[in-house]
Amino acid sequence: NDTYFADVKRVPPGHVARIDRDGCRTHRYWESVALHGAFGWLDDDEVPERFESLFEQAIVRRLPVGPAGIYVSGGLDSAAVATRAADVCRREGRVPPLGLSLVFPAPYDESAMVRGLACALRMPTVLLPFEEAAGASGVLAGALELSRMLPSPMFNIWEPAYVRLSRVA
Repeated sequence: NDTYFADVKRVPPGHVARIDRDGCRTHRYWESVALHGAFGWLDDDEVPERFESLFEQAIVRRLPVGPAGIYVSGGLDSAAVATRAADVCRREGRVPPLGLSLVFPAPYDESAMVRGLACALRMPTVLLPFEEAAGASGVLAGALELSRMLPSPMFNIWEPAYVRLSRVA
């Protein structure tokens, strides 16, 4: 129920808050699993097709009218998103997404994997060294400065570097 603010409470998942002259009331509007009766689970052979459809639907919803940017790393999750987004853009005759990646020092440098993905997808890419993205005063100073403008504490201490990467792109 707690939030970052003393007098602000969290609305529980699957609930809606209604505020009127009588006060604030919450009630559940959604259940993740049916409480009464059997749940209609998918058969195992339906899962891949259903996943593919929903995955593409989620990506299409996030592609803007103009060029898109995707943060990519050496991981499978960002590679899967970039691959599907590039496929959708190619199929629809749109500009391919722009890959955005911070380059961390060794041994965490994934830039070779990012370049390989970008080459395979024919996707333009912006790689920015982390030190450059963090700025001359460093990531902590940048995070403190950015935090002054945010409505809640920063989720990721590297956020100023990602903001800079986006601006460069």
